[in-house]
Amino acid sequence: MPNLNDKQLTLPLEIIKDDLNPEYAEIVKQNWKVTFSRQHMTSILAKRVMGLIASQIREDGEVKEYYQITADKVINETGLNNLEVYKRMKGVVYELAHIVYFIESDDKETVIPRHLLDTSRFENPAGYYNGMLTVAFNPQLKGIVNHLAHYNEYELNAYVNFSSWYSMRLYELLSAYRDKNTIEWNIEKYREWMGCGVELDREGKPRTNKKTGKPKYIKYPSHAHAIERTTREPLKEFKGTELEFKVKPLTAEACGRGRPAIEKVQFEFVWKNKSNYQKIVAWIEQSDDFRKTYERLKKYNVSDTIVVKYSRIIGKKKLNELLHEWDLRQHPNSKDKILNTEKYCNKVLADIGKKLIDEQGKREKNG
Repeated sequence: MPNLNDKQLTLPLEIIKDDLNPEYAEIVKQNWKVTFSRQHMTSILAKRVMGLIASQIREDGEVKEYYQITADKVINETGLNNLEVYKRMKGVVYELAHIVYFIESDDKETVIPRHLLDTSRFENPAGYYNGMLTVAFNPQLKGIVNHLAHYNEYELNAYVNFSSWYSMRLYELLSAYRDKNTIEWNIEKYREWMGCGVELDREGKPRTNKKTGKPKYIKYPSHAHAIERTTREPLKEFKGTELEFKVKPLTAEACGRGRPAIEKVQFEFVWKNKSNYQKIVAWIEQSDDFRKTYERLKKYNVSDTIVVKYSRIIGKKKLNELLHEWDLRQHPNSKDKILNTEKYCNKVLADIGKKLIDEQGKREKNG
């Protein structure tokens, strides 16, 4: 039976204005603080639903009143009977319905709770019916979901197909620092973000072990164990992506007897150090679709540098549309042949890629 206790996600967002503007526009501008809030572990299915919706938001360009997703898109397993599918989707509904965001002002004098779902709708209400999940978000929290739509098509596809909650969560966290070579986080903060931080009582105060006086954790009493367990799947699933990483604990300086305590966790991105050739080989090993697209691009003398830099943000759909257009232009009977494919095709892809990167940067800045 699912735990029906509300999941408390406290967001220290600078969104409370003097007039308590109901639109809460600042949620959008502070979306990175949503990513770095304390999180409780929902199921991977519930997180996958959020990713699928983010993909639709990206395509539509705005947050709609409600979204509908068929069960087969949420549950990757095959061979399940209808009862088992229903039980799992029912669990997703329970989880989403009991997620509450507690929005606090910086001075801690104002706290406003907001449920993620709008459960007051009569038309197209949030819930699961006859193989279809309907998700209607609380209109005050549009920015919470909107921040995920900053990912490009490739990233969202990877996100919704991860096999573990930790992979999804760490993908969100590391994405904010993908332009760095390494990133270090305080171990307590990292655990909090990864759903295995200190237990809190009903008043939101940390629980401690009465015998030792040390903090009580939701799971993984050892910091080393927490790092190992939360990165085990991501290490496998991020391989060959821009977020492929190495991880290690950082300890305090040794003083006295005993092993030094772990103070931080360090992530080192390894993707940047790979050559274009190594990156393309990794992508080909991951996707036969990419191999086919790559082979077609090479026929038009598209450089590996352009492929690596722009193909992922342009996306498979747009690339194939361009390739189809070029194929038609190169037909023997065409009067609009591309005379210099190397110069023309590389420029087209670079122009499109630069524009998309610029647009993505503006969305991330403005929410």
